[in-house]
Amino acid sequence: MSDISYVDLMNFAVYGNDDPEWDDIKRYISSNPQAKAEYEEIKKNLPTNKKAGYSKSETIKKMGNDSEHTIGQSEDRESKKGWFGLF
Repeated sequence: MSDISYVDLMNFAVYGNDDPEWDDIKRYISSNPQAKAEYEEIKKNLPTNKKAGYSKSETIKKMGNDSEHTIGQSEDRESKKGWFGLF
């Protein structure tokens, strides 16, 4: 049980669920008061979009849409420059 780190606690706080893969970390948190306090502090300081119910895939999709939109805009601007758009 001593091989569980702060990163493991953070991963559990962000991604943890009822899957059996998290059982070791759940047991560690319940048996160690210091780990429980650290886990609660991590949960309290999670970014607000996680608390608002946004999923990781929704965030990635939003990021992808923004970058595609930016690329499309720059192509339009370059094509309006005249003969420079040929290159």
